[in-house]
Amino acid sequence: MRILLYEHICSGGYIGEPLSSSLLCEGFSMLRGLAEDFKAAGHEVTVLLDARIARFNPPLQADNIRQVNKLEEFEQVLKAALSWAEAAYMVAPESEGILHYLTKRVESSNARSLNCSASAIAQASDKAEVAEHAKQLGLNFPKTIQLNPSDSIEAMAETVENEVGFPAVIKPVSSAGCGGLSVVQEAFEVEAAVDKIFGEAGNVGVCAQEFVQGVPASVSLLCRGGEVLPLSLNLQDLTLASPEGESNYNGGLVPFDYPLKAEAFEAAKRLVQSFRGLFGYVGVDVILGTQKVYVMEVNPRLTTSYVGLRKASKLNIADALLKEEAASNVEFNGVCCFSKVPIERPIIFAWQNFCALEALVSPPFPLYGQETSYGMLRSCGATTEQALQQMHKAKEDLKDIWEKGQKPW
Repeated sequence: MRILLYEHICSGGYIGEPLSSSLLCEGFSMLRGLAEDFKAAGHEVTVLLDARIARFNPPLQADNIRQVNKLEEFEQVLKAALSWAEAAYMVAPESEGILHYLTKRVESSNARSLNCSASAIAQASDKAEVAEHAKQLGLNFPKTIQLNPSDSIEAMAETVENEVGFPAVIKPVSSAGCGGLSVVQEAFEVEAAVDKIFGEAGNVGVCAQEFVQGVPASVSLLCRGGEVLPLSLNLQDLTLASPEGESNYNGGLVPFDYPLKAEAFEAAKRLVQSFRGLFGYVGVDVILGTQKVYVMEVNPRLTTSYVGLRKASKLNIADALLKEEAASNVEFNGVCCFSKVPIERPIIFAWQNFCALEALVSPPFPLYGQETSYGMLRSCGATTEQALQQMHKAKEDLKDIWEKGQKPW
């Protein structure tokens, strides 16, 4: 089958704008994995690629690369690629309706969409909607309110203090990853948190959420025709910052063995089943407390945990997206961890050596004007300890390549 793969930051979604190296390494890792998995299943793969990425000829098993050089030609290239494809899979953020728009483009073409339906994406991307579903299902969900954008900052801060309390999480109503997210300890920080959202996510709705103590994790699920199969519980390595800092997703570990795993699976499954039209791969973020599992949000798309899951499990998830029936179970080879690693001045002399490193999933693209780039490393082992030991070695190998690249002669 002819498959079109699109990952928003790699495929020209930000053509003409600066690229976030941190998000780029996540996006390229997913795109590379999808291409490899669809190729392994015998499909012909076409990928859209931003010219700034394509010029490095990055490691990508695609039969065809359609390069996007400038904003004016983006729609034309996408339209031509959709005309060629028999099926298409889009990886994009929910924020600003991007994933919803791209999915509608596929649905209006002759290509089969492998994503959730556009209408389900619109519903599941809305954090207030997710909160309402969780409430109706009786699931544990942190108290969440949407702030009135016409209120003054003082009124917003008072609302947060009275209805949610401090500490609180202030974040966009619709976003991907940790974009725009802040943890505020006191009322005076609300203004900076709201400004941060408008600066990072644009003029979007703002919500305030009760801060829940626990272990951040996610559940990956595969959905098909009303059937929902929880695939794995995934540990998340997060940095939750104040309004002055930057909240980040740093990596994770798959599968994550935790006493509340069964409860997390059941909660995620029930929440996903409550949205009609969710299809294929879906992620649910959770907080694992000492006694309870809190569901946090639904990600109606591929998530970065796929980078570890595709190696840790025996299931070809990309090929499973094309199946008429959902898989009945998933077996694991071991444990896989993955980590975003900042690289200072990743000069081009070391590029080939970076790409040759077996543990490297995404090379640190040396983008113009950026002092720091991020690479994605992945390591596997029979146990968590072995996987973490391999990760330590991979980071040492990466550092060694970087140091040699600073003095290439």
